[in-house]
Amino acid sequence: MNKENEVESTSQKSRPAWHVLAGRVARFFGIHFYDLYYCERALSSSVEPVVPSVPTRVRLATTEDLNRIICRIGGETCRKFDHNAAIDSICYVALHEDTVTGYIWVNRQIIDLVGMYVVKLPARHSFCHNAFVFPEYRRKKIYQYLRHAVCSEMYASGCVSIACFVDKANTQPIKVLKRQGMKFHNAPVLKLPFVNPIHFCRVLA
Repeated sequence: MNKENEVESTSQKSRPAWHVLAGRVARFFGIHFYDLYYCERALSSSVEPVVPSVPTRVRLATTEDLNRIICRIGGETCRKFDHNAAIDSICYVALHEDTVTGYIWVNRQIIDLVGMYVVKLPARHSFCHNAFVFPEYRRKKIYQYLRHAVCSEMYASGCVSIACFVDKANTQPIKVLKRQGMKFHNAPVLKLPFVNPIHFCRVLA
């Protein structure tokens, strides 16, 4: 998994070639720019439940679940999951039979972006991050079902809202979030070397 998977991302992004090249040049100099939306909605608002095309259940991830995901994806997944746990995020998994089909992390204290602290959350708010659905289970409405289940869990636990970042080029998650009644705010984030991330989002001020 690369850093892009830590923003709401269940499908390939589509960017102009010049944008990709400019990003590579900037990263060479330690500059990272994230062209994002900040999406949020009140959990008291009702959303039509989604039925996935394969039998699916959602629950809190176990240590065994996380280890299976780490073994399958490899790379920096273990380090990322350790970071998520260290900032008190919790993980929910979607399962088809006994197979993990996707997962999503939720935090109730801070907004985190690719391992970087962005801003503190208000009381009783929640933030989803690091969402992922395995390729063979995409287009089966598992992502929608997983998000709906997590929203229900957060509401039952006393949260009044839920939010996430989504890359502006990730068209499929954007469609899902719009159908779930999320409000979109421009939220570009700039990361310069040796400086905390700088966000340009009025609702996060």
